[in-house]
Amino acid sequence: MMKIMNKLRIISICAIATTIAIMLFSCKGHGKKDVPSTDSTKTVAKDSTVKAATPGTIDDARQLVAKFMVKGADYTALTENLKPTLEDAKALFKKEADAQKAFTYISKAYASIEKSKDYIRPTVIQTDYIVIAATQADLKSGKVNARDFGGLKLIASRLNDNVTFYIFKFVKKGAKEGLNHYGLTYVNNHWVIFLKVWKAFK
Repeated sequence: MMKIMNKLRIISICAIATTIAIMLFSCKGHGKKDVPSTDSTKTVAKDSTVKAATPGTIDDARQLVAKFMVKGADYTALTENLKPTLEDAKALFKKEADAQKAFTYISKAYASIEKSKDYIRPTVIQTDYIVIAATQADLKSGKVNARDFGGLKLIASRLNDNVTFYIFKFVKKGAKEGLNHYGLTYVNNHWVIFLKVWKAFK
């Protein structure tokens, strides 16, 4: 009887030892498989720490323009997203009549762009960009960066006091001059571009 019980104990101990060995082997293999998953999680965490700029600021404008520099960018969509509405023009100008003139002009300008498919884009050699800001007061006084803003300073008195215009330039690396785009502004909680809108008042 004692011999039988001893044999049973030995069998039980062996079974337990085998089970533990299997579990240890399984855990070790599983750990190896988890390594890529852990790395991926870290990468996502790093990407999610990139903060968007405050809407309407020059940093926000830079982030917008940077989208045009991305390889394979959809220039059609990026340009169309900047197309102003009449309500945008009204938010820009003091007088409704001026807003209507500006809107009529920019609508024709966009129709021409869409027909020719000449959407906003840098050339192959333009791999960098510059963004410059000027408030309505800057444009009106002719000081600070107003000299860079073409004819926009000529219509400064027609603009609402809280208006800030931006110009962005696609340039060669290290250059200060390049392909200029005038009339970028932030109204009604989104970016629009009134391309050379001063021509509406000539």
